[in-house]
Amino acid sequence: MILDSQELEVLKLCAAARYMPCGLAGKYEMPMLKSSVAGKLVKSGYLKYVNGSRKCLRLTRRGRDILLRAGYEFHDDARPQKKGAA
Repeated sequence: MILDSQELEVLKLCAAARYMPCGLAGKYEMPMLKSSVAGKLVKSGYLKYVNGSRKCLRLTRRGRDILLRAGYEFHDDARPQKKGAA
């Protein structure tokens, strides 16, 4: 999959922050945080929703791997992700 600059920035932001609150797009004027960008990344398997009814986004292993291939290295979380539906 080819990522545009907004999608890559969202992945990098989610890698830097452990959980990215979904309500930030309405609070700040940041076009990259729109739900359409995040939704495309969730469908691709690079991000997943956590904490109930879509309250936060989290980078998946697949998302971390694509960032690594693009030259961005982010350390793994100290706590491993639970096994389950991604």
